[in-house]
Amino acid sequence: MSAFASVRSVSAQPSRAEGPFADASHAKLAAGRRGLESNEAAIFAVSGDSLWVAAGTTISRRVGAGSSQFDWETYTVRIDTLHSGESITAFAAQGDRLAVSTSFGVQTSQGVYGAGSGLVLSADGGNTWVHHSFSDIFPDSSRQALQIPNGDVQCFGIWFEGENLWSAWTSEFAVMTPDWGVTWNRYRPDSTNNPQPNPFLDDPTLQHRYLHLNYRAYDGTMLGDTLWVGTNAGINRSVDGGVTWENYDELTVGISGDFVPAIAADSENGIVWAATQATGIDEAEIKQREIDYFNDGVFNELDYDLDRDGRLDGPGRNGISWTTDGGLTWQTYVPETDPAFGKTFRAWNFAFDGTTVWVAGSVSGGDALLTSTDLGASWELQPIVTVDGDAVRSASGTGDVAYFDGVLWATTGQGLARSDDRGQTWQFVLAFPQADPLDGGSVEDPDAARSNLETYAFPSPCSPISGTPPNIVFALTQPSDVTIDIYDAGSGLVRTIHRSSVSAGNHTVRWDGRTESGRYVANGVYLYRIT
Repeated sequence: MSAFASVRSVSAQPSRAEGPFADASHAKLAAGRRGLESNEAAIFAVSGDSLWVAAGTTISRRVGAGSSQFDWETYTVRIDTLHSGESITAFAAQGDRLAVSTSFGVQTSQGVYGAGSGLVLSADGGNTWVHHSFSDIFPDSSRQALQIPNGDVQCFGIWFEGENLWSAWTSEFAVMTPDWGVTWNRYRPDSTNNPQPNPFLDDPTLQHRYLHLNYRAYDGTMLGDTLWVGTNAGINRSVDGGVTWENYDELTVGISGDFVPAIAADSENGIVWAATQATGIDEAEIKQREIDYFNDGVFNELDYDLDRDGRLDGPGRNGISWTTDGGLTWQTYVPETDPAFGKTFRAWNFAFDGTTVWVAGSVSGGDALLTSTDLGASWELQPIVTVDGDAVRSASGTGDVAYFDGVLWATTGQGLARSDDRGQTWQFVLAFPQADPLDGGSVEDPDAARSNLETYAFPSPCSPISGTPPNIVFALTQPSDVTIDIYDAGSGLVRTIHRSSVSAGNHTVRWDGRTESGRYVANGVYLYRIT
């Protein structure tokens, strides 16, 4: 069996793929559709025996082994008004109860900022949805009042506490609904009257609320009966259901940085882990230079004490911090200060299994996980490397990580990836139109999108050196060994990729744009042959 197709390799940013792949991604289908529909995988949610992944405005649940695009069932999150560029920013699952938040970009004279759309809830596993708009949750606020530079009220963290659903909001700290969206309780870390519905009657423009760094919350979790919320001013803990809060920051307990975009509970070991990144804000410098942070013509302590704690906090460093004793003491790892590591690593999320901790994040040189097999006593960088030995390199790094049913999962700028050997090698699970089987027969799913080609590659054009390598698509009806020979325009052999005992079904093989010697090829047109 053999087939030929062309692949273009370009140095510029790739355009959106044309043809059947682009058409399929915009198809309007009913709820509970078979197969992945997007390669913009972003956020995982785990509930009982279900693994979910969010992409764009869809969520997909694993219904098989997860190794094929057809091992997933996809649902569209229904909101009242879908804005251009809308995407899911947080996702949590508890049985059939699903909760997501979405955001979109708004263009103003001061630039583009993110705007939250509220929360969308489903009580039946994604078949029907109820959208709770921004004004439903925050009736004292208006969209116009929130059009301020650098951001809006968005939700990046959702978690369950029994029947209670919690969410973290930038400039609004935390909100909890005890009755699935009928009522909304709002919390502040420095309030003596939690919960309270309308705590800022004297701040009609909301400027001071937004620039209060400890009100800018990004994520939260539960460990036992204790609530944890990460903000732009460190980590907050409540042991009384949110009535009172205690703050832990770099200056007081030594966490690496006060920007906490992710916080996770390792219930097996009783450890709370936090991504503690640098804020880049030096309050002492602001005070010394008398910077009018609010641009209101008045310089006072509100301009430099941005978290209202009476101390001058520093910019911090990017690292990971964790506590094994409920916050009494904290341990920290800063990769750039480790001689064995020596790079800046920005952590985004966590996964656990026994004494192993995986951390998704961004690091120069390629996509990778930061891994510890001894609960933080030692760390190593674990690159995302395919079964063919190709290192994955995307601009966004690894956004999320999950360990589920013996398989390690990661979201990258190139799509959803899985590892069956605890992160040593990876395979991508991508959405793409089916190819006609090379050995004859019918396509795997007659109802799913098909290319009507025996083989093709996407995206086209592509740019491996910029993090968008081509994926070569083919299908089989019987298990077989497969060899892919890649040639330049002069028929010179560039690379050979061999796969043994490839199973029946649709497959993608990723070529990282390198020759057999590991050198990136020049821009141009390349041909491949499958045998």
